[in-house]
Amino acid sequence: MAAWYRGADSVVKEHFSSDGAELLHQPDLLSYFQTRLQAMPEFNLPIIRQIQDALVEVKPLIDVGDRRIPPNQ
Repeated sequence: MAAWYRGADSVVKEHFSSDGAELLHQPDLLSYFQTRLQAMPEFNLPIIRQIQDALVEVKPLIDVGDRRIPPNQ
């Protein structure tokens, strides 16, 4: 999951292209990660909380419906 997030961050910030951004248009995958992390309260570690916070922050950027993800997101 962390690798997915880092890859997504790289696609958006460093090497933006419309086609690359469309690879990020996976709100269902993001929701899956959120659900899985919430189901593991025994792993109450700072890194897990950071990932959860990052997923909340990223969700509105990739959950854009039928629109394309713009470069200024």
